[in-house]
Amino acid sequence: MINLRNLVTFIFNFLFFATSNSQDIIYLDSNFPGLEPKIYASDILSLSDRYEHGLTIRNSGSEHIFGLDGRKNWTYNGIACLKRGENNIVVFDTLKFTNKIECKNKAIISGEPTLSSDYQFMYFVADYPTDIWKVKIDENGKWGEPVKLDSAVNSKGSEWFPIIARDNCLYFSRDLNGKVVINKAEPVNGEYKKASKLEAAFNYEAGDQVFSKNMDYIIFASPRQGGFGNNDLYIAFKKNNGEWTDGINMGPKINSEGFELAPYISPDDKYLFFTRRDKYNEATTSDIYWVSLEIVAKIKSTIK
Repeated sequence: MINLRNLVTFIFNFLFFATSNSQDIIYLDSNFPGLEPKIYASDILSLSDRYEHGLTIRNSGSEHIFGLDGRKNWTYNGIACLKRGENNIVVFDTLKFTNKIECKNKAIISGEPTLSSDYQFMYFVADYPTDIWKVKIDENGKWGEPVKLDSAVNSKGSEWFPIIARDNCLYFSRDLNGKVVINKAEPVNGEYKKASKLEAAFNYEAGDQVFSKNMDYIIFASPRQGGFGNNDLYIAFKKNNGEWTDGINMGPKINSEGFELAPYISPDDKYLFFTRRDKYNEATTSDIYWVSLEIVAKIKSTIK
């Protein structure tokens, strides 16, 4: 005879799991967060003896792509992928195409992966001063040859944290006269050219940006004064007239005394992922956290 209590428990767990994974997103962690951030997949991705930076999810979660950091110096040591293979086994691999890039400076190799809206290209940064590159992914999931973007995007300074938003524009961070700001490049015949500063009230000492699916808010990182640590996450909302609010600090639950950066919104629009690193050099931790996107509505409700 079927135990009614066990049956009810099974149905509840099944419905909870299905609800938490809408659009068939496969997460590496079943301990879903609420308004309190949690380390993501501490047994397989955010390992205590490894330093991770940034995350992007491909193929409904069957591939988790992220950067590898150095402990002693904040350098990028490559791009890694956790891929779910046969018998549902997750395999760790580093993406070898980055080895084909001839770097002028070995301080930073490659990192900060992000995917185009059609998932056919991955954008990332390499070398130092950092430039933005792209690589094509074919229908079989194989990586092509890395290509550096046009000089309209890559200047003599540093460009980093590229993302492709819903408007199909490329947004990235640029160091401009010692101040980091967010830039925008519109596509021209499939290429990104004519990059310029994004004109918005929040765009000063701002970088590591990610837009919401509808582009009605943006989350970014900034070392500006008045925060909780060396680098905090902020959020700005688009007004009805199309203008942006100034940045609002996302609070002490998100931000710590260290560095918060590299925000990423999950494909199912349910979770915010971000990187937390405790120190610039000689770090003891650099892990990827996740938190429910319900925190956005909570912050917005405080705006007068």
